Amino acid sequence: MTLKFEFTVHDFIAVKTFFYASYIMVVSMIDVHRIEKMNKADAEEIIKWKYESPYDFYNMTEDSLTEMLEEDYYACFDGRNLIGFFCYGKSAQVPIGHNTGSYKNSNLLDIGLGLHPSLTGKGTGAAFVRSGIDFARSKYHPEGFRLSVAAFNERALSTYKKLGFEVLADFYTTSSKQPTHFYVMELMEDA
Repeated sequence: MTLKFEFTVHDFIAVKTFFYASYIMVVSMIDVHRIEKMNKADAEEIIKWKYESPYDFYNMTEDSLTEMLEEDYYACFDGRNLIGFFCYGKSAQVPIGHNTGSYKNSNLLDIGLGLHPSLTGKGTGAAFVRSGIDFARSKYHPEGFRLSVAAFNERALSTYKKLGFEVLADFYTTSSKQPTHFYVMELMEDA
């Protein structure tokens, strides 16, 4: 028996629209199921992640492996998939920021993060950052949060501002791959 299917152009467009809308819905709803201390396999996977320019500034190297295993780094999963990481405290600071006094308030917890390259630029950032903040609230009980972000990273700046972070300082570094302008942003817990 042979089955014959006939599709019109309108049928094809409807099916294509349905799958595209379903894809957007799944991508925009990031759900972190667990955050756990970084292990070697997770760190090795993360250093393989490659971001497109200009975000390639955030690509990690083999040198990052030791820091991720010895410092306060946590891997994030949505079910079985590694979707990102958070780091807290000194690990999240840009060293030259100390020379400018950008990290004076020791009552704030510094937070750093990385989202899998395939999830960036799709509206998933705010939910991801919120999950890292919620985790840190329960683990560290800070008075507020602070993060350092490269000034060119307008996507991240927009996300952080939506979450209530405010730019309170800035500094420049020339010790990385390229001279970079950083903003230091803070979010107080009563905000």
